[in-house]
Amino acid sequence: MTAASAGEPIKVSVLIVTYNQAAFIEQAVRSALTQETAFATEVIVADDASTDGTRRTLERLAEQYPDRLRLVTHETHVGVHQNCLDGYVVGSGQYLAMLNGDDYWISPYKLQRQVNFLERHAECAICFHNVLTVHDQGDAEALACSSEQKEFSGVEDLLVENFMATSSVMYRHGLVREFPEWARPVMTWDWALHLYHTQYGRIGYLADTMAVTRRHAGGLWNGASTRERSDATIAMLEQVNRHFQRKYDATIKASIARWRQVCTFEQLRESVKRLEGEWMRRVEQMQVERAVAVNELRSQYHDAVQERAQLAEQIEAITREKDRLTGDRQLAMQELVALRRLTEEQGQVLSELRRVIETTVNRGDTVTEATLRGLSTVDERLSDIYRWVDVQRTRDLVQAVVPEGAVVLIVSKGDAELLRLDGRQGWHFPQTGDDGTYAGAHPRDSIEATERLEHMRALGAQYIAFPASSLWWLEHYAEFREHLEANYEPLLWRDGACVIFGLAGPPSAADAKTGLPSDAVVQ
Repeated sequence: MTAASAGEPIKVSVLIVTYNQAAFIEQAVRSALTQETAFATEVIVADDASTDGTRRTLERLAEQYPDRLRLVTHETHVGVHQNCLDGYVVGSGQYLAMLNGDDYWISPYKLQRQVNFLERHAECAICFHNVLTVHDQGDAEALACSSEQKEFSGVEDLLVENFMATSSVMYRHGLVREFPEWARPVMTWDWALHLYHTQYGRIGYLADTMAVTRRHAGGLWNGASTRERSDATIAMLEQVNRHFQRKYDATIKASIARWRQVCTFEQLRESVKRLEGEWMRRVEQMQVERAVAVNELRSQYHDAVQERAQLAEQIEAITREKDRLTGDRQLAMQELVALRRLTEEQGQVLSELRRVIETTVNRGDTVTEATLRGLSTVDERLSDIYRWVDVQRTRDLVQAVVPEGAVVLIVSKGDAELLRLDGRQGWHFPQTGDDGTYAGAHPRDSIEATERLEHMRALGAQYIAFPASSLWWLEHYAEFREHLEANYEPLLWRDGACVIFGLAGPPSAADAKTGLPSDAVVQ
């Protein structure tokens, strides 16, 4: 950019309008200062009392370029229209180029080309060029003007839409010194300024892309809602219609109708977008609720599985208890039958004894040898009865407690009847050698009894049963009994009837406290 020498008139005044644009203002100013022209220019920056550091940046640049940069500042915020007007009237150039504080120029020959155009086309009061629009993330968007943009336009074209980017516009300066009130609405200030200049000439277009305009949420237009844009535009167009004395009434009314349609469409689109957002939030909420419900169901299922397992264990325990009770009942019934038979047998014996005694008394005889033989016979029969009861009860109890196929040691005097255990293998205890023959005599002491037990256990014995006739072992061989109770589980302990130990291993810690397992049959 060429600074004005003494007495040289300013050809172009560049007006940069800014407010709180500290992140962009230096790039905008430097893009204006680096313009290459064959005429004198000046840069005017109108700052509307920025509070974000914009003023400090401008003051630093003004110190670097004191003869090329002029600042117009305010102590209070006056609004974009008044800020623009204050800068507009300060400019002394024949032409005035506009630049927003958040935009920048990308061609160093922009001003030269626009001045050349206006000087070739005296009928034009305004000229503008194409710009590249970028989002605040830096991604490039489409060019502002399409390839169908006309080279020359008039006021009616501009009433339809504002097709000129502010940072591309150059006016013939001095045509406007006072701006009407209708041109003051903040959001449409640049459009109103363009329309006001079209009273004095046509609009020329240069197809070159010579500026970048930013779209970000902090911009006046881009930061507004569709309804706010529509309301501001319609209000401005109604004021323009009155200003032009309804000369362009049909065009303006059509433009107003189009803006109302755009507003309605945008409202519908925003409603759809809002509904989509609400729907997506609802879907996400439903997904969260579904996940929570699934987790709860999984937890409930897990709890149900555990409860089912616990119920299965309880059912199994109940079944075992039922089987045990059923076995006990069967044993009780069997014992009842045996006792009934014993009672009958005893009754018969007693009757026989009474008959013998009565016969002897009635005859007045002394007790003869025949009588003694008769009494001996009675005693033998009673012994046989008691032995039969003992054998039957022992077999029933062993079959109730010991599983089929197991090997059972039977403590006896070699009674073979006790070894008939229906599916279980019975061995005499004690026995000589390994052939199962009864030893013929009892162990000398507990040590011998224990040694013989462990020997038989090594040969495969799994259980040991003490019938009623052998329960005296547990008293006589006290250390042998202690060995059993310390190392093996008592599966059944029925006083006066039968005691059975399992020889698989020592009892559990809990059972060792009482000497009996929790499920032992004790009566």
